[in-house]
Amino acid sequence: MVDDLSEEKALALVHYWADGSKDDLESALSIFLKAERYTASLFFLHLAIEKKLKAAYVKKTRCHAPFTHNLLVLIEKLGGKPQKKLSPWLQRLTNLIPKHVTPIKNSIFIRGQQKSLRKVISPKERTFCSG
Repeated sequence: MVDDLSEEKALALVHYWADGSKDDLESALSIFLKAERYTASLFFLHLAIEKKLKAAYVKKTRCHAPFTHNLLVLIEKLGGKPQKKLSPWLQRLTNLIPKHVTPIKNSIFIRGQQKSLRKVISPKERTFCSG
């Protein structure tokens, strides 16, 4: 792979994505059970799944996670394919993410994550593996 991360940086990013996934899953459950705000809980569920997939990607490739919120694309980049029954559900969940949270081209930062991600990887280290 081109531009592989060091083992230390890759591990830090895996923890970053995995910890974010856990927080977002807890938020999804809390919003669903306590506030009964179902769309908001699905939004956080999507984030939890996305971040877990990105953690798996970084762990597997030692490269930065791809710039996408599309769960099906992330699964494909990991070399997998969702079950036939699950694919439409994942696509509907992906469609809940509004376009305004998509990162700006060539930027690793997503709104609200910029400061915490900078602790893991500096902007000068924003390199991505090809493919």
